[in-house]
Amino acid sequence: MFDIGFWELTVIAVVALLVVGPEEFPVLVRQCIRGLARLRRMVSSVREDLEYEVQKTEELKRLIAREVELEKMHGILDETRRSLSTDVAAGSSDHTSRDQPSNRHELDTQGASQASAQSKRPGSSSELE
Repeated sequence: MFDIGFWELTVIAVVALLVVGPEEFPVLVRQCIRGLARLRRMVSSVREDLEYEVQKTEELKRLIAREVELEKMHGILDETRRSLSTDVAAGSSDHTSRDQPSNRHELDTQGASQASAQSKRPGSSSELE
């Protein structure tokens, strides 16, 4: 981590022993070890918190992507409904126009069928003549 080797640690320990003294040196070493352990726990806790937040962020990204897909599907569904309602409205107007003849051929066919129906009725003008 800090790239400190064995000889560097030995020099630091000898200097600390000379400065603090042989009676206080073991207490200083214990305090340093406790401080390092606390530091490691704190770093571990921060790392876990960060990993948790990253996981939550990834989950939110997935949910947002799913929501975007659902929104697109809703748009397609709405467009399809509008198209179907337009087609149904156009289809109902086609039914009403189908009852009435729309072109000359249908008029001629209707006229011929009506004339034949009238000629088959009793008392029609073709029987009288």
